[in-house]
Amino acid sequence: ERHEHRAHDVATPGPPTPPAFHALLPTDAPRSTAADCRAITSSELRAVLRALVERTGNVTVILDCCHAAGLIRDPASTSELFGRTWEPAARAQIGERLHARGGAGPTRPELEVVVRIVASAALERAYEERLADGRHIGAFSRALAEVLDETRDLDLSWVDVAHAVHTRVQARRPGQWIGLEGPRDRVPFALRELRRPIDSHPCHQTADGRVRVAAGWLQGVAVGDRFALQALGVAGWPGATLATAVAVAVSACEAALQLPARGRLALPGLARAIRVAAAQPLTATCSLGPQDHRWHALHAAAQAAGVRLEPLDPDRAPSPATADAHDGPATRGPLAHVESDAQRLRVREPGGSLCGEYELGRPLAALTGLTRALARLAAWRRLQRALAERPWRPHPDELALRCRRLDAGGESGDLELSGARLRAGEVWALAVTHAGELASRLHCAAFRLTADRELVHLSAEHTHGLPIVQGERLEIGEPLAGDRRGVRFDWCATVPRDGPRDERLIFIVDARPLRVHATATPAVARADVARADGRGPWSWQIAYRLDPGLAVT
Repeated sequence: ERHEHRAHDVATPGPPTPPAFHALLPTDAPRSTAADCRAITSSELRAVLRALVERTGNVTVILDCCHAAGLIRDPASTSELFGRTWEPAARAQIGERLHARGGAGPTRPELEVVVRIVASAALERAYEERLADGRHIGAFSRALAEVLDETRDLDLSWVDVAHAVHTRVQARRPGQWIGLEGPRDRVPFALRELRRPIDSHPCHQTADGRVRVAAGWLQGVAVGDRFALQALGVAGWPGATLATAVAVAVSACEAALQLPARGRLALPGLARAIRVAAAQPLTATCSLGPQDHRWHALHAAAQAAGVRLEPLDPDRAPSPATADAHDGPATRGPLAHVESDAQRLRVREPGGSLCGEYELGRPLAALTGLTRALARLAAWRRLQRALAERPWRPHPDELALRCRRLDAGGESGDLELSGARLRAGEVWALAVTHAGELASRLHCAAFRLTADRELVHLSAEHTHGLPIVQGERLEIGEPLAGDRRGVRFDWCATVPRDGPRDERLIFIVDARPLRVHATATPAVARADVARADGRGPWSWQIAYRLDPGLAVT
């Protein structure tokens, strides 16, 4: 079992125990004494992992225990919901052990090469099942062993394995959430990565025959979208296309698909749903036309991003995108304009901002860059639409967000909710306070929308979202000096420094764990379980301008 402890009241001799630390509790942990504390702290686990990483980058950690998510991460970012008062002498011994190792400091970047597949969210428990012979096994361990055995020698990634395991566990234990941390696109127990196609999501079939895809309106799925259902092939991906299905019901993180009226399908345990047509097609204009020899390559690159490329009348300027009446950002009209001269290919937003520039002397790299740029813009446009249709924001007395600038003297100056102007390189402290009664515990996902329209997850290590309990204040961002956390607003390397750029901070909060992954879109997958009060997810957006000419060094 993993256990999290926070100390508050008992004074002990020797080096102090940190106010928060994680520990694995072996089966003999209850027999710990002042001279023999048998808990394995996360600091000690990180030291072992660092030694392994120095020898090989191929390291995988599998944790089947309660509160497993984030175990090797910075303990200061976790919740005290499951805290326990330890026997003072044993706690003092842990303090001495941590002091001898240099404290319980945060995870260093080198540990991000470690794959971690975990049995539970930070605030949730992991459960056991009884075998026929009377012994017990973890529901997660059993499902993982079955999936790995069934897919032996197949070419697939940890994303596929984790979803299959999650589906099996959720069928028996709806309150248990499987998580995947680290380089999730790796082939199991190997260094090779297997990238997924754009708009491709794991899917599964429920006991009643319905097909569900692990993506909802947070990923831009809408009612009417059409998906191709693809099975795992005999050697891995891609396999045969089994059928097409249409999204008929879409929640925040999951969509129900309907097969053709007379269609019957037995979906295998490992399958993907790939969007092949959107109910609300996204378009981009292009300065070239079908008569140009480059048109077909550009059209195919845009199509790979799920965007329809349309030639622009040379006598007309690019049509600007327009905003819905209740939403600031543009949510309608072309999402981009593609232009080209003899040397370069450029992608511009409707307002004219450059979000991608590629040299035609490297045609393959230019076309790949175009696909990625349009995919980022498409993901952002779809998320804009989804948030615009659900503009509800929690009352500050229930859930409060605070943004303050960090400098050598500490915190100074609040960031307004819109219209702020930041200097490239500034560091800001972002904190969420759960002061109300929305739910006893919440999960928060925070993103920065950069100038090239990539959604960067600000706490990618928390695969279920940052956990926060009632009465707690949670800091978001990377560990800084001391015990602080913050977000550094560096200039996007792919965007020229030719003027300020509009960016955004996006916060999504829900009462259930969010399986959030560090991808170009907020990939969230969860079961369709009722929330505590039927509302949510809740969200904020903060718009600001990042100025390259006022860079902080």
